[in-house]
Amino acid sequence: MFRDLVEHFALLDNRFVRTMGALLTRPGLLTKRYISGGRSRYTKPLTLFVVLNIVFFFIQPHTGLFRYSYEQYTRDAGRRSVVAQKLAVTGEPEDRYATRFNLRLQEQKKSLLIVSVPVFALVMLLLYARSGRTFTEHLVFASHVYAFYLFLLAFAIGLGFRLLLMTMFRVPQLHPVVKALDGEGMLVAIILGAMTAYISLGLRRAFNDRLLPSLVRGLVLGMTIPVLTYVYHHALFFATLWAT
Repeated sequence: MFRDLVEHFALLDNRFVRTMGALLTRPGLLTKRYISGGRSRYTKPLTLFVVLNIVFFFIQPHTGLFRYSYEQYTRDAGRRSVVAQKLAVTGEPEDRYATRFNLRLQEQKKSLLIVSVPVFALVMLLLYARSGRTFTEHLVFASHVYAFYLFLLAFAIGLGFRLLLMTMFRVPQLHPVVKALDGEGMLVAIILGAMTAYISLGLRRAFNDRLLPSLVRGLVLGMTIPVLTYVYHHALFFATLWAT
């Protein structure tokens, strides 16, 4: 692990740079090369996901994304009732528990997200039923998709989009436009559009899909990501509650 960290963060060797270039500009190429045995030229799928996962959650507090907290979760009456029952048993003051919850929540965010990758691969397995494609192939593709997803959230949307809105906000005439863009619905639409396009192109290159099937599968899989993110948000609360 130490060697991998040195290799990917300190040295930034050609393999990692090459891998990021392929991930961002040639969807599906990494999956195709990995399945065909060209593994030495590129960073392994799981390693790539873990590296970008670490990078994303390092800059995540500055992006406005995934800002989950005890205060946010307990605005819901149902969740607040569950916490109240727990505190009634333990006798711990709520303010002290909230501090512990938020600290553990930051750890759980990183580890729980990886569960989305095999679930995404299972959806692919259903979409490719009777195609002869294996779960391992789908798992590799899912790892690359989620690696791109984290990069998209961190840099294109989290930093780039926020910077654009801040720049536009300096012009009073654009305030209504900023207000319209700076909403959850618009954010979901941008993510859905970007991921659908990326996945569709990736399926054509990695699995040699025809145009129409790749678009249909890309749309279904693109819609799967916001759904899994929604499930992740709720699962994160209960996982943290159990761990504290």
